[in-house]
Amino acid sequence: MSRIYLYDMQDIYAIRSFIIVIYDRNGNELNHYQVPVSVAAPFANRLFREIPDIRGMSPREPWYELVPGTDLNSIRSPLPAGPTSLYGQPYDPRGVSVMMHPDARVRYFAVRLLDFQTELYKGVYAVDDIFLHGADYLVRNAIRKGLFPNDKGPYQYAIVPSHEAVHSVSADILPEDAYQVEGVFRLPPKVRDEPRISFRPVPEPPLPEHDPTAFEPVQTYGKGRTCPGQIFIPPHIYHELGQGLKLSQTVEEGGYILGNVYRSPGSPAKEDDPDFRWMVEVTDLIMARGTVGSPAMLLFTGDSWSNISRRRAKDYADRKLVGWFHTHTFPGTDDFGLSGLDQDMHAWYLPRPWQIAILLNIERNRDRTVRCYQRGPEGDLVETSFAVRGMVQGNQTFTSLKNQA
Repeated sequence: MSRIYLYDMQDIYAIRSFIIVIYDRNGNELNHYQVPVSVAAPFANRLFREIPDIRGMSPREPWYELVPGTDLNSIRSPLPAGPTSLYGQPYDPRGVSVMMHPDARVRYFAVRLLDFQTELYKGVYAVDDIFLHGADYLVRNAIRKGLFPNDKGPYQYAIVPSHEAVHSVSADILPEDAYQVEGVFRLPPKVRDEPRISFRPVPEPPLPEHDPTAFEPVQTYGKGRTCPGQIFIPPHIYHELGQGLKLSQTVEEGGYILGNVYRSPGSPAKEDDPDFRWMVEVTDLIMARGTVGSPAMLLFTGDSWSNISRRRAKDYADRKLVGWFHTHTFPGTDDFGLSGLDQDMHAWYLPRPWQIAILLNIERNRDRTVRCYQRGPEGDLVETSFAVRGMVQGNQTFTSLKNQA
């Protein structure tokens, strides 16, 4: 019996992942896979390369948006021709082992390419254009491993947008070499299926309570939503963020934030409790090593995170990794803060509710806007105010920056 997932199209306000549902030829569901929205990046990259009006441009903060559609009469945009492979190349669908389910609700996507808030291009594309090769790979891989019967084809698939973020994926979902292709994928860490030795983690003691008045006097900076946490920055760190750090005007840079974490008086001890409230006291900034920076993005590699883990264990054993900071080499606006890549990386590597992000927007005149982010009720990072302890003395010499972790 055919089963197609249904949802309210008006409710798809923020697509964070896609569910790829695989059926046999009779419409019986065989399996479903949840993948990050970044699996559409090869198709978006191909649009940037092949659309004549934007080909050759150098967008500073390029990104894409997909809006699902059900209109069977939508006219497909002419370029690029044909579906796109996992590696952003044209894909030959001859001999494909899967086709779209005849009752699939999502038939097309309106794809937008943007630079900051400027729309560069908008086109309508069939689901096959973006997902056919991926669905075909899933089917062939499952048949090869004996998970799908070889005589139940031709197989069918459907795409279902989801609000849920994906923080890890099964090693079966993508080829091994997908993770070796730089600049194409923005993928979460893999979860391997093979047996492995497991250890029972020792529960951490609850965070100690602390009276927030101990940080007074404070001045409030920034803006944004009210969230469960309070962020306290000493004046010399605020000066480094706003003026003291030597940062590039043309290439994004970043690093890590160390500090102390406390529980607000009366807060539940469990961090997953919806009423959990916390305080972060920032104490140190450490510039990152092993990053890949450009005018449009900053990638913290696995070596970057390994580096800071070793450095903290050696030199800052009494401090917690409370967050990270990085720059955008353009003025800040209310509509454009952390990018999707920033959000994804934070979710993968900094999952604790009290781990924060600081964004430094560098203006053309070298002024900087310091912006703080913490997790909001939907799980995404949202901009929030922060407190600076005491007065900021611009004429002091500050030396607490720990360079090159």
